[in-house]
Amino acid sequence: METASQWGGTVVIRPGLLAFLGAVGPTERHAHHAIQIVHAAGELVLRDASHAELTCRQAIIPAGEPHTIVHGTPHAVLLFLDPESVLSRQLMVRGGPGCDTVAAWALLAAPLAGVPAPGNASSSTAELADAVDRIILALHGNPTLAGAIGRDEARHPAVERALETLAQRLSATVRLSEVARDVGWSLSRLSHVFTKQVGLPMRSYVLWLRLERAMTAVATGASLTQAAHSAGFADSAHLTRVCRRMFGLAPSQITRGMQWRQDW
Repeated sequence: METASQWGGTVVIRPGLLAFLGAVGPTERHAHHAIQIVHAAGELVLRDASHAELTCRQAIIPAGEPHTIVHGTPHAVLLFLDPESVLSRQLMVRGGPGCDTVAAWALLAAPLAGVPAPGNASSSTAELADAVDRIILALHGNPTLAGAIGRDEARHPAVERALETLAQRLSATVRLSEVARDVGWSLSRLSHVFTKQVGLPMRSYVLWLRLERAMTAVATGASLTQAAHSAGFADSAHLTRVCRRMFGLAPSQITRGMQWRQDW
């Protein structure tokens, strides 16, 4: 089955989040590390691990749950959230046990039913940003993305230095103990404050930074091997495995027909 021919739209990736606006195509059965939020203008068909199917417009699929997009839709927003983010943790507490069926996924997304969904697959990042803000407000109660992925507060200078250091070392092995030493803190203290103020553990943050760098490189013409090495992945196979685990699609499928934006 061709899984990417109907995909096309705008993508913005940031630590803890990949946001997509556009046409959603079918996928093979997969499960990924990210929590997936689906908010569509038209109906799509999802299938869970027990082969139950549901036609819906909204769904929240927990991390690790096998699922298939049987039929896509021309106009939708998809959010892929790191499971350690503030919003993800809140959603999973709200969902409780038994969130392994399509019916449960639709119920978890019930707050999105009254939220306007994009009516076209525009390449406008402003439209994508507006759609993300509406989703965050409906699910989290905080009108800003920063408040849902991390925290809306000033960061400690040591955390700011750690963020700069992580970005600088991305193409090589990142040793968190060395980052902590460079900012003058113990690893345990830095890990605690970093997670509190950034909204992600440092290892998760580094993985999202690597994905952001690699996907941007592929989208601007780099080969998978070049992109993988520039972002600190062992090779193109490693990058492909991580992309499939995080998003359920290979890097080539994610970038084909997609317009990648650096920011909102």
